[in-house]
Amino acid sequence: MVFTPSPYATQAALQQLSGADCTRITARTGPFDQIEANDDGTSVFALRINAAWVLRLARSQEAPLVRETLLLSAIAPTLPPDMRRCLPIPELVGEGWALHRHLPGQPTGKGDLAALSAAQRGRLLAEFGALLTALHALPPTPNHPPAETPHAPEHWRNVLVEAETELFPLVSALLARDLRAALVAMIETPLALTGAALLHDDLHTAHILHDPETGALTGLLDFGRAGRGDPAVDIAGLLYNWGSEAVADLGYPNLTEHLPRARRLARTYEVQWALEGLHRQDNRWFLYALGAAKGF
Repeated sequence: MVFTPSPYATQAALQQLSGADCTRITARTGPFDQIEANDDGTSVFALRINAAWVLRLARSQEAPLVRETLLLSAIAPTLPPDMRRCLPIPELVGEGWALHRHLPGQPTGKGDLAALSAAQRGRLLAEFGALLTALHALPPTPNHPPAETPHAPEHWRNVLVEAETELFPLVSALLARDLRAALVAMIETPLALTGAALLHDDLHTAHILHDPETGALTGLLDFGRAGRGDPAVDIAGLLYNWGSEAVADLGYPNLTEHLPRARRLARTYEVQWALEGLHRQDNRWFLYALGAAKGF
């Protein structure tokens, strides 16, 4: 997560905190001597305080911050310390905000993986594969709702109907044909609804942090979509952003079993993002495919 000085944005974000909230937060962080902002999130605004803490503020009452906070608080005690330190575990929580320690490192795109030495790349993929395996193996709790990605055939039928009316009229007939086929494939062979794993459900390159000097995994951010579902969902996110070669090196168990479903899902991402952009009237959603690996 990249933070930059932004006095105006910072002031606007802090205005949603009460005096009591600020007192609780500064008791943990110390005075706000250095504040930087990250405005990239669609549902959460983040402030880095004194280079050591991150304060996340919900943009609206519908933001998934409460869901994320409950889930991370529930799973934190079940993970070994070396994995727990990579997650944004909340240390203080209030209405519409959560505070956690800053997780260092830089985002991990396909180019970042290529820039690492073979040993560094192997370390990063092994550590991330181990964390993903551990998350997927966690037993269900009441704080693990269904993941956001559609699973059931009827959900994909709804996506297809929306695409036919809102998206396909805007693209070429050839592209509409190919995108329609991807959605039909999800209806006919849906994601697995049994044996649900705890998914991250948003494995974007910006959410996976590493140390470029050592290859160590340093953070896995943004659990706002996380919940129970088919492990192929997380594999699909990695396929789309890192490509199949990197995914093969994760050491993830039973990978070949999940790959067909993951590939089908990855082919629908651009449809889902485009529809979200149309619904929100937000151009950022149309641009998410830029720079992706698409090697699936």
